Amino acid sequence: TQRFDWLLDSFLRRMVERGVRFIRAAQEEGTVNDGDPYLLYYGLMSLIGSIFSRAPEMQLVSGRRPPTREEVERLVRPYLLKAKRQD
Repeated sequence: TQRFDWLLDSFLRRMVERGVRFIRAAQEEGTVNDGDPYLLYYGLMSLIGSIFSRAPEMQLVSGRRPPTREEVERLVRPYLLKAKRQD
């Protein structure tokens, strides 16, 4: 639709391209896992989005409170960041 095209051109494309630039720069620096930066970006967004969108269900099923930002960061860190070498 025209509205979606406007949203894509006005916000989404810039947000994705910015995230991909950060991922590429971090890959060149050696801190982010190798792979297609777009797939890493969307994988990261999917993982984070799923955790937060399913938090109410998780709370009902497990009785556990919704995850904190720190818990989510700890969970997604290995997905995106290369493991530090233990010399």
